[in-house]
Amino acid sequence: MNRNGRLEIKQMHEEISRCKEVAVSDPEINLESYLLNTFHVGDFFFFVYYLPEQKMEFCSESVSNVFGIKPDDWSLEYMMENMHPDDMEHFLQNEKSLMPVLRSIEPEKLSDYKVRYDFRMKDRDGNYKRILHQAITLHNDEDGSIIRTFCVYTDITHLKQEGRMDVSLININGDKSFYDIKSDGSYSQADQALSKRELQILRLLASGLKSKEIAESLSISINTVNNHRKKIIKKYGIESTNEIVQLGLEQGWL
Repeated sequence: MNRNGRLEIKQMHEEISRCKEVAVSDPEINLESYLLNTFHVGDFFFFVYYLPEQKMEFCSESVSNVFGIKPDDWSLEYMMENMHPDDMEHFLQNEKSLMPVLRSIEPEKLSDYKVRYDFRMKDRDGNYKRILHQAITLHNDEDGSIIRTFCVYTDITHLKQEGRMDVSLININGDKSFYDIKSDGSYSQADQALSKRELQILRLLASGLKSKEIAESLSISINTVNNHRKKIIKKYGIESTNEIVQLGLEQGWL
């Protein structure tokens, strides 16, 4: 395992959680409800990560569908041991770049955001898969210390073979988001290219919904959905839903 990388992650996660000891996670929390705010077309699994001790408190059985392992085998150590060596530096840089942006968000609004970036990891058979990492704050304190996160790992190998590993912090309610966050703290905003409504529709298309279902979900007409869809297609010269998904992944919008 990359011991230096493991130490870096340990230090960063201790810092962002400020090493606070917190009681066990609330058993009444419905973890699957958090899936509504994540992209998970294809094989995926989810888990709860406890930052003060860098440990997994829960992992879904579906980790076996992605990596061929049991939930008890999933850990930060396993993750870093099996990450593609060419992606380790980017992974660590993404985590570092996120820290000042997360601190700039008001504590009560942290759970409105999800972190997203991707990297390659190998499964039990030694085959590398491109994994979309999405994390939502599950538990933080009044000072903004992040204690627990809900994470979803989706196999997007069939959608993205290569490309940049941009890190974004996306507001799940459609408010200000931070895209392509750089090490110097700079970032871009997708609303320079797409409207708030276009982003909503793109994400729902990516989740597999049809135009009629999207219209019902957003309480708008199907004609409005189709018009926004046509605008997205015209702006980027794409034709299929699959290409829309690929665009969203490449741009860090999903």
